[in-house]
Amino acid sequence: MSLHNDYFKKELTLSFCIFFGCLLSVIIAGLLVKLFFAIILWLLTNEFELTWIEILRGVKIGGFGGAILGFGIALFRVFKVKGF
Repeated sequence: MSLHNDYFKKELTLSFCIFFGCLLSVIIAGLLVKLFFAIILWLLTNEFELTWIEILRGVKIGGFGGAILGFGIALFRVFKVKGF
């Protein structure tokens, strides 16, 4: 019984790591894209317009998308879908 519990703990830990990795990576990617476009607009118009509200909106959108992606990949691993 201990072997089964160890395997389950290992899979659960790996699934949580995948979930949080996807969550953080999508948030970071979203913020970098927002910063990239703000810099391009800054170079074109000589005005840097990136407010905290826009940054928080990017974090929310990235967090929601990353949570969906991470949850989906973790479920695919738990249910042993081929390729995950």
